[in-house]
Amino acid sequence: MWKGVINLPPSVSDWPQPFPVRASELQQFALWFNLAARQGDGSSAFYLSQMHLSGEGIEQDRVVARVWAMVAFAKGIEGAEQILTTLNEELTEEQMEQSVQILDEIFQKHPEMLGG
Repeated sequence: MWKGVINLPPSVSDWPQPFPVRASELQQFALWFNLAARQGDGSSAFYLSQMHLSGEGIEQDRVVARVWAMVAFAKGIEGAEQILTTLNEELTEEQMEQSVQILDEIFQKHPEMLGG
């Protein structure tokens, strides 16, 4: 299992320029962030949340963005609370419930995600 550290700026849009990244590379980043987030990496969950908010490299999905923002917030990642506050104001009750259900499904498969 990979246990590296990813030190990236707080937002995909804040990455140093010029930083030529193809869409396929962003998709690869999303895959790695997803794997790391499911193993409990809060920063990866935060980056996934931002990517789902912006639609950079992956499908824009505010419900899924909230899922990963909740994980990042639980891990104490700076900026996650701001994303959650914004999404909580914008999403419907049904969408927020859906995000909790998605989080529960992921957690059932990956209980280590919210540990330590």
